[in-house]
Amino acid sequence: MEQKKVTIISIIYQVEPYLQQCLESILKQSYKNLEILLIVGVSDKPENNDKSLQIAETYAAKDTRIKLVSCPARGIADARNVGLSHVTGDLIAFVDGDDWVDDDFISSLVSSMEEQKSQIAVCGRYYEFQNRTQADAVNAPVLMNAKEAMAMILNGTGFFLHLWDKLFVKSLFDGVIFPTDHVVEDRIIVSRILGSAEKICYNSSPKYHFRERSGSNSKKPGMEWHNAVANRVLSEYVLENFPALSHETGRFTLQETLTSLQNLLVSGKPSKENKKAYEEEIREFVEEIRTIRKDNKDNPLIGRTLKIKTMLALKCRPLLKQITIRHQNRDKSAFVRYR
Repeated sequence: MEQKKVTIISIIYQVEPYLQQCLESILKQSYKNLEILLIVGVSDKPENNDKSLQIAETYAAKDTRIKLVSCPARGIADARNVGLSHVTGDLIAFVDGDDWVDDDFISSLVSSMEEQKSQIAVCGRYYEFQNRTQADAVNAPVLMNAKEAMAMILNGTGFFLHLWDKLFVKSLFDGVIFPTDHVVEDRIIVSRILGSAEKICYNSSPKYHFRERSGSNSKKPGMEWHNAVANRVLSEYVLENFPALSHETGRFTLQETLTSLQNLLVSGKPSKENKKAYEEEIREFVEEIRTIRKDNKDNPLIGRTLKIKTMLALKCRPLLKQITIRHQNRDKSAFVRYR
């Protein structure tokens, strides 16, 4: 039986030190019927461009399955839209340009999808630090509907709303446009794609190597509020489409908002010019936490730890900041991120 064509979309921008490992891992896939779209962002400021485009051109010249598309560097969402416009495969996967994958990454996902007759297949992940690797625990494969998958995501008991650990049937992206006015756009889009799928299969055996980087978009200043906005949109979607998950949604939103506030508290002393805006952002987070607590006063899923954090956020933020700094300092020595 002829293999279905799998399109791998790789978004590439300022990842020169890691790109060769990424592309080598894609070309070594045991699954051969691939279309490999390299979407390379090019800045109009030459000083912002590294050698990623040249490296991509070298690999494109070596393998006819690679299609190289260079485009203005206008953000990840725009690059993903460009990638989707060039897809000719039956299935779609994503591999970021600073990560890499096992040789059987695609073949294992395709096998899971075909065996379970699902529209989405999800694999486990390795989280790669300079000094260690953390791998997802391997459990028995699970077949879920959209509600069950969303519950797993909200409860933090399996995979999350990333694109890169999943294989999708192409039709799920029909009419999908990544919003360029949001930074955490995958959280918004993947929730809707999962919500439209009848079956999602999850095999937690790790196949994708996610490189933890201090310089990644998710670690940049200002991400706290972007995450909060994306989580608000996600919560509204879940409550509208899966109202039975209201308790899970409330706990998730409270936990994520507290984390954003903690990250903001320890983000560094603001300059004199930025101090007023910084203090206003703190106040907005505090008010949001106060509202979430009120809306979830009878939520049985909010345990003691979250209640204590909430109390500190509302009444004793200096102590919450000290606790957060202590935990982050401990993690910095134990988990060294790439640049």
